[in-house]
Amino acid sequence: MTKTILGFIFAAAALMVLGGTAQAAEFTIDFTNPAFQLNKITNMNGSGIDLAISANLGRNVAFTSDGVGVTLGDPSDLDSFGPDESLTFDFTGAVRLKSVEIVVVRNGGKGAISLTIDGSTFVDLLLGGAGTTQTDLIDQIGTSFVFATHGSGKKQEGVYIRSMTVETPEPTTLGLLGSALALLGLARSRRRH
Repeated sequence: MTKTILGFIFAAAALMVLGGTAQAAEFTIDFTNPAFQLNKITNMNGSGIDLAISANLGRNVAFTSDGVGVTLGDPSDLDSFGPDESLTFDFTGAVRLKSVEIVVVRNGGKGAISLTIDGSTFVDLLLGGAGTTQTDLIDQIGTSFVFATHGSGKKQEGVYIRSMTVETPEPTTLGLLGSALALLGLARSRRRH
C-alpha cells in the first residue's frame, strides 16, 4: 500500500516538474476598462485569486478614463500635494507583478512614486513630465503592492495606475500540489501506524 501511495506522490511530482514552464497564466488588468473598475476583482484568470484595491487616509479609490487613483473631494489622481497618497493592491494569493503602466496627466515637476511589496520598499519609480505614459518592468512576487507618493523633493500630481500585468498560478498546478501534499500526509500517517 505504501508503495502505491509513494508512486502517486512521485507521479504528481513528475507532472508538476514536467509542466513547470506552463504553470502560470498572465493576466492584464486595464483600469480604464469599466469591467475592471471595481474595488474587488474576483477569481482572476480562473486562479481563485482575488484582488482588493484600497486607498490610505480614509480616502476613496477612484476609477477614471486615465486609470485608478485616489480621491477625497480633490482630483482623483495619486498626488503628494497635502498628505502623501497611496494605493494598495492586495491579492489573496501570491502573484508575480510583471509590469505596471503609469500615466502622468499633469505634474508639479518630475517626481517619483515608491513601490512597496509585502511591507518592504522595492523601488522608487521615476516619473516623466505631464503627458507621459511609462511601463515599468517589476517582475517581483508578492501579495501586497503599495504605490505611494512622497513629499520629499518635487511634488507629484496627476499620476494614475493605468494597468498592471500579473502572473497567477493555474488552478491545475494548485490542485496537483494539494493532491501531492495530501498523499504525502497520508503516507506519513500510515507509516506511523
